[in-house]
Amino acid sequence: MTLRYWDTSCILPLYIPEPDSAALAELAGSEDAPITSSQILGFELLFAVNARLARRQISKEFAAKVQRKFMADVDVGRFLMIPLGEDLLPSAVEMAAKLAGKEQGLEVRTLDGIHLTTALQLGSEEIVTSDKRMRKAAEALGLRVLPADA
Repeated sequence: MTLRYWDTSCILPLYIPEPDSAALAELAGSEDAPITSSQILGFELLFAVNARLARRQISKEFAAKVQRKFMADVDVGRFLMIPLGEDLLPSAVEMAAKLAGKEQGLEVRTLDGIHLTTALQLGSEEIVTSDKRMRKAAEALGLRVLPADA
């Protein structure tokens, strides 16, 4: 079984309709185990929902519904959120050095770095993300990136 790690960019469309929501829902439905991500998923999702609310892209009622649905999914075990352990920082330092040492250095944002480090620590072979910068970094680290057409 291939361990697949999910970035928040591909979990949010499971709750807020986006062009790739159906394909991501199908991919999520194919998981044999809970969807694996970092503990930061909950924070990122909360603030992403609030950002959409602030931009008036969604209503207060819909934002509250998304947050309730996500928390219900957490409660029933749909997600396996990996805690941020003390061993994360040394692994992140190693990963950042590896990416900076590439022929064309890759810039990785902090939360993306936490996701990538967590995925690598877990031994993930695949990462699900729609973030272009994160996709490049993941590929440089030898991870298979899904969805393929993002």
